[in-house]
Amino acid sequence: MKISRIKLENFRQHKNIDIELDSSRSSFTILKGRNGAGKTNMLKAITWVMTGKLAKDEPKFDLVSLVSNSTSREASKGEIIEVVVRIDLDLGTSGMAQVERSARFVKTGEGIQDLDLSATNFSVMTLEDKSRGYQREPNPEIWLERVFPYRFSHYFLFDGEHLERFFKDTEAKFVKKAVLEIAN
Repeated sequence: MKISRIKLENFRQHKNIDIELDSSRSSFTILKGRNGAGKTNMLKAITWVMTGKLAKDEPKFDLVSLVSNSTSREASKGEIIEVVVRIDLDLGTSGMAQVERSARFVKTGEGIQDLDLSATNFSVMTLEDKSRGYQREPNPEIWLERVFPYRFSHYFLFDGEHLERFFKDTEAKFVKKAVLEIAN
């Protein structure tokens, strides 16, 4: 399974971003940039769409924290703001999938945090046969758990800030060695 595209709308500092990843050369992708560029928030967006959480160590969070501050600041009272994260997955011989999670808010006041959650949505569309097109999965949570078990998410979705904690938490020396080799 490889992420082939990432689309974010109003997710933290990423107001509107659509990135197509070239997965033909490698099995993994490295995001590189200056501090504050949004690398960690990009990873948190992927984590949110795949798990419904921001990170393993953030089991509880307020969905309002996902909303782009600038979008909220620019919105008028009563306006609807939608946070959307969609990733396209290349499942190899099993086809393709689009995983999307969204949260809709209504601006209730003048402050950037004056938002009320009005709706959330989680969907998975799969493409196994191009002649039939994308099909909506009736149980997206079950599909996702089968393809990407939550218990493994903290081994694949982490950033440099969490790398030291990851090494301290795991006793598997071969995992530590493999990650260090990849990082180098």
